[in-house]
Amino acid sequence: MPAHDLEDVLDSLDDAVIVVDRAGVVSSVNQSAEALTGISRGAALGTSLAALLPRAEALHGLVARCLESGLSCADSDVALEARRGHRTPVSVVCSPLTRRDGAADGAVLVARDLSRLKALDADLRRADRLGAWATLAAGIAHEIKNPLGGIK
Repeated sequence: MPAHDLEDVLDSLDDAVIVVDRAGVVSSVNQSAEALTGISRGAALGTSLAALLPRAEALHGLVARCLESGLSCADSDVALEARRGHRTPVSVVCSPLTRRDGAADGAVLVARDLSRLKALDADLRRADRLGAWATLAAGIAHEIKNPLGGIK
């Protein structure tokens, strides 16, 4: 079985992966993270997470808690505002990055784009509302039809 380069594995993921060191400086991003943030890998590497995503305070807090506690942190609904001004709903997990000897070396931030899921949920709610209106209309038509049948 061929060995795979770690970068190829990360780039194959649909979820955005951003790795930061103990100081919060970005040391790795995958292609999904580039697409989600609108920032190229070259521009992201060596930049602090705060500078990379200045309007993502929820992410900054999550990473800070993870780095401070050494425990995984998660938030299921965060609005990520990228540099291009587009807000994307994401689910985020931040896990400590540890070396083989167990020492903390940074954090791994994994963000899943929820925009498609939110759109499907909105479509489902719309369909439910239309179904309720159809049931109401059928009930009203039935209630009007009964007296008209008697009058006829």
